[in-house]
Amino acid sequence: MKKKTVKKTKTGTKVFRAVYASLTTLLAASIVIGLVLLWDALSAYEKSDPEIPIKALTEEFKKDKNVLMKNLGAKLNEFEDESAVKAYFDKLVQGEITYVRNGKKSTEDRIVYGIRADGGTIAEAEVLKTNRSLGYGFYEYEAGKITFGEIPAHTYSVTAPDSARVFCNGIMVSNEYVTEEGEIYPESEHFRGFLKEPPRDLTYTVGGFIGEAEFTAYDREGNALELKDGVFSLFSKENSELSKLALDFSTAYSKYVVNDGYLSAVSEFLAPDMPFYAELEGYENFWHNWHTDYAFLDTETGNPVFYDENCTSVKVKYDHVLYGVSSSENGELHSPADYTVYLVKLGEEWKVTELAFN
Repeated sequence: MKKKTVKKTKTGTKVFRAVYASLTTLLAASIVIGLVLLWDALSAYEKSDPEIPIKALTEEFKKDKNVLMKNLGAKLNEFEDESAVKAYFDKLVQGEITYVRNGKKSTEDRIVYGIRADGGTIAEAEVLKTNRSLGYGFYEYEAGKITFGEIPAHTYSVTAPDSARVFCNGIMVSNEYVTEEGEIYPESEHFRGFLKEPPRDLTYTVGGFIGEAEFTAYDREGNALELKDGVFSLFSKENSELSKLALDFSTAYSKYVVNDGYLSAVSEFLAPDMPFYAELEGYENFWHNWHTDYAFLDTETGNPVFYDENCTSVKVKYDHVLYGVSSSENGELHSPADYTVYLVKLGEEWKVTELAFN
């Protein structure tokens, strides 16, 4: 009798393998999808970083700082141009441009960064949360407004004679900037009416400067006036003819008052009808010192100062020495002289109106 054998079927194994393969494929697909979603979420998170726009801005500023200058918001007065803004800005942004987050001023929707240069924080830049969704609860951020601190403004004042034309940075300063009017120059009276428009000082004050202000001034004849300590002086220049005339007149006066000269020698310098002539005519020296000789030592004459083209003054200094004076221990008497001689031009001649003691 033959023995019966039982054959095993492979159907169950095949089903298991099929199910296993399907599950494995599904798991792999789930992992891939999960990784894709995770990567997508991470990408969305990274794109929502508010530092992205501020980094881009900073890199742009590093390449061209003038891009940042457009946000400066500088207001120029009428005596400055864009070069003043450029000079101020270049000084402001010296060094590397960086940024730092301001935690106190920042919120979730508005991040505030300080834009920095070597000198410290120069501006604030805001980064704003937009409504553009990146998915997964994340949103894009974009650069907002850049705000600089208030630009320091400078005010300058200068004083000049009212006959002068005053300029600031090459632009004439009008009388609307006059903030103070001085008194008429007191020495004007020494011209005895020949000075038709006695000068007075005007003070000009101009504000709102970003940079430096350069002032110049000119008299009616176009002569440049000297500026010192914020004050323009009347025009003065070397003129040997006028300086010699003033010296000759003052030494003739000095000789007359010690009985070494005549009134006629003094009066020939004078303009007609000067009160000074009457003073000289009535002069009497009750303390006359007899002497045998005289000299004028250490003579100095200043440059003539012009009140207008026909009226000027000259300072004169010297030591008037008398020799052979019996009342002196060494026989010398020294009389330092320090005068201002006032001159007026009559026709083609310069004449003296007065001599004043300094």
